[in-house]
Amino acid sequence: MKLQLSTTITFIGFSILSHTVFAETTNEGEPTERLGTVQVTVPKEPTDQDRTTREEQFYKPYSRETVGEEKIQQDGASDITDAISDIPGVTINSQGAFNKTITIRGLDGPRVTTRVDGIKIGNQGMSHSGAGEINMTDLDAVTSIDVIKGSPSVVYDPGASGGIVEVQTVRAPTEKGIGFKQKLGYDEGYNQQQSTTMVKGGTGRFGALFMYSIDNAKDYKIGGQDEDTELILNKYDLEQQFQSNPQTIKNLGYDSEAITARGSALLGDDGRLDIDWDRWMGKNMTMIHGDTVDSSAGIIQYKRMDRDRTSASLTKEKLGILEDLEFKAAKQSLYQLGSSATKLDSTSFTGSFNIPIQRLDLTFGAEAILDEAETLVYSEQDYYAAYASFEYNLSKWIFSGGLRANQWTTRQKLLNGTNKAVAEQLLGISGITPEKTVSNPTWALGAVYQLTPSQNVSLNINTTYRNPDLYERYAFGSGFIGGGLDMKPESGQHAELAWKYLDNHLSSSLAVFYSEYENFINTKTIRQITDYQGLQECIQIGKCDPENGEYNGRENDFFSQYVKYYNSDHVTNWGAEFNARYDKNQYTATMGVGFNEIRSEDIYVYAHAQPIRIDASYKYRFQVPWNPWVKVKGEYVFDFPEVRQTGGFTPYFTGDLLAGFQAYGFTMNAGIRNITNNVYRPPYNGINALARSYFASLTYQWDSK
Repeated sequence: MKLQLSTTITFIGFSILSHTVFAETTNEGEPTERLGTVQVTVPKEPTDQDRTTREEQFYKPYSRETVGEEKIQQDGASDITDAISDIPGVTINSQGAFNKTITIRGLDGPRVTTRVDGIKIGNQGMSHSGAGEINMTDLDAVTSIDVIKGSPSVVYDPGASGGIVEVQTVRAPTEKGIGFKQKLGYDEGYNQQQSTTMVKGGTGRFGALFMYSIDNAKDYKIGGQDEDTELILNKYDLEQQFQSNPQTIKNLGYDSEAITARGSALLGDDGRLDIDWDRWMGKNMTMIHGDTVDSSAGIIQYKRMDRDRTSASLTKEKLGILEDLEFKAAKQSLYQLGSSATKLDSTSFTGSFNIPIQRLDLTFGAEAILDEAETLVYSEQDYYAAYASFEYNLSKWIFSGGLRANQWTTRQKLLNGTNKAVAEQLLGISGITPEKTVSNPTWALGAVYQLTPSQNVSLNINTTYRNPDLYERYAFGSGFIGGGLDMKPESGQHAELAWKYLDNHLSSSLAVFYSEYENFINTKTIRQITDYQGLQECIQIGKCDPENGEYNGRENDFFSQYVKYYNSDHVTNWGAEFNARYDKNQYTATMGVGFNEIRSEDIYVYAHAQPIRIDASYKYRFQVPWNPWVKVKGEYVFDFPEVRQTGGFTPYFTGDLLAGFQAYGFTMNAGIRNITNNVYRPPYNGINALARSYFASLTYQWDSK
């Protein structure tokens, strides 16, 4: 079965603006920053990217966390999802070395929008690889990752009620000079070998960059589940013997290559043109799908998975009364070969500009996305949007908000030469359906009030509206049934109340959020008995106990099951998050806490709740040659709100030990994860977490400047 998705056109730019910041000096000679009449003291010590972002975030009515390039490398992150796993309210679940899903405030899938360099990753739910294939981006090309929750969700995507993962990658340098970088790494947890080579150069007006990475992960070291994993793999191999084209699987790893190319040119005094090309090529992506506790898990393998992106970006600081003009054009292509072949092509264009008027900043923009998918039927979804937003500074208040108009059109038809009768009988495909158009606006309002020069309170409220993606509506894969044209769009109303504090050394925030959903799009597993007599005989001889989920290893003989997308009438979600960071002299200490609770009469939505999780870290930098440092991290997960999953749930603690140094252009980072070798299962994850394992990387970097 061949699938092709093509053409995404995107104009995007709905953003809440930062007001102009003016530097001053107090009577004591201590530097401060002023935003209108709002002041905050700048730290006396050098700041890293995380700290700088917290200073910018201090005046925003929403929650935002940033992970910088240094933290990504020092923590030994294996991919983008791993790099953001410590952020309060963010949960990462793994089914193998490659497949990992992102959950923000209990919400996942299309409710989490993933963007790379301002371009939304085309996805339409085409695979089980999670979160819009965000991990098909070379981590060594990433300079920062923003996780944005709350009000801006409507800014970037009208349905992103969970949040936004915004990835920024390296740009070609225009400064005069050349540079070289080589990185080698090994991760025992995935039996993973990595190598990245980068060269770059600039003339003062033009620049270019080229990067090549290889990544070979041979396994996934699941804590305490060697026998379970082997049984599942052997079961898959046995089933493959009866297939026309059998495949053999020995591990849960993958192989990949990534190519990154960048070109830049300065235009006039304040203009810039960037041309980017990225290609990520993977093969033998193997994952466990389902729960190993009740032996219902199976294997999903993609023999091949490729993602290409070509983009051009034009920026200009000022044009008449317009400022910060930005226009983007991009083409994306996603290809995957599993039990069937699928392909997604996306072309995008984005544009936005600002108009500052004294204390008022205005932003305007528009967006259009066209997606099309081919199986035995042909499906399209077109999306158009226009928006305006503002930020107004008044004494101790900062007001912000925006309005976005949205329209989706979905259509479906048979391909030429396709047997209509066969197509209508395919599981999850409803044949030819008429065109359907949906229109609905979304909006956001926010306010920040300064309590003291170092603390404020904020409130934001916003709405989301999410049209089902093509997979949720038509469900191309076997074993899944889509909701069809009868499926209703998901609408939500959201509020967040926050307190923030920032001084020379300490930055902290506390947020409480609440959401209500109508027509919540969800899935449920429907199981049907296929061998009633055999099941009764198994029960009579004492080998089967349905009440406790025991079927003598023959569950697939007695039942057939499929997953169906449907609308749940009314769902509420609430929770809280706290994070703090303390920097002083040679050490940095952090702590984050988060949880959310889902309430509904529908039992199938309970799995969106996440229990209380506490993350803490302490990093010490030695003031000696080679700049060595050491860091300890710990995580404790409670069973409140209650985790309702097969096999129950046990609270757990896990800790990591990390260290590194820099000397003569070399950077060494290493660490041990799960140092106590605790065997535990994260909430609502099908398999256990990694056993104790180590990683190490060595990077050499040279720059003529």
